[in-house]
Amino acid sequence: MKTNTFLSIVVTVFALATSALAVDGGSSARQGSLFNGESGPRLDAVYDGGPRLFSLGAYSQYQKRGMTDDSDFVTDWSIRHLMMYAGFDLLPWLTIQGGIGQSDLSIADDEARDADMEWMGGAQVRLLDYMLLEPIVGDDTYWLGVDSQFRYTSSKSEGFGGDITWGEMFGSLTMSLTSRPERSGFMDRISLYFGPAVSMIRGKDGNTDVSEDQSLGFIGGLHFMPSDNLTLTLEFQQFGDMTVGGGVGLHF
Repeated sequence: MKTNTFLSIVVTVFALATSALAVDGGSSARQGSLFNGESGPRLDAVYDGGPRLFSLGAYSQYQKRGMTDDSDFVTDWSIRHLMMYAGFDLLPWLTIQGGIGQSDLSIADDEARDADMEWMGGAQVRLLDYMLLEPIVGDDTYWLGVDSQFRYTSSKSEGFGGDITWGEMFGSLTMSLTSRPERSGFMDRISLYFGPAVSMIRGKDGNTDVSEDQSLGFIGGLHFMPSDNLTLTLEFQQFGDMTVGGGVGLHF
């Protein structure tokens, strides 16, 4: 537990440090990311692969986590999330987002619980966008990207066993590999992303404080972009137990 806490602090500090580099980048930042490896500036701001300043989206996620109380007793939580969100590119490399939705918490031996509203606020920092392969005419292009994401989600659950409130602070630092399959023409872009993640959950079960059993984990997924205006996402998270989800984003 202590090791996980220490590693979580290391990953969080590193992500914050790289975000500080983004702030220091200032006027040297190019459109779309802080550090850009193109021969010229990009003409689009990339938000989850899309080229527009505004975005609307929705995602569904099935989350499984081990939670501990003061006595270190581990309880399995299963949470179904359904969220709608809006995003805005505050800076070419910085997107802020907020959303509202519903969460449905299930706990072993406490099945009679009601779904309730949840809200979310977060930010995404695009640190690097670098062309790995300079293509000749008609060949595919390949890009390397580095992104840092922060998100806070809060919700509650009512049940016969008592009310439970909780909040999750999530952060990740991911590397992505993106292909633009121009020759096939069936997809504008396909992106694979992966990297370390930190998830810290703090909650209240009646008068008992609860927290996550494991805070350091891994995130990975795929972005499918049939066009500049549409992104389809599949994602998994590993924090001892597997969390899976998917979403759709519209950019305009």
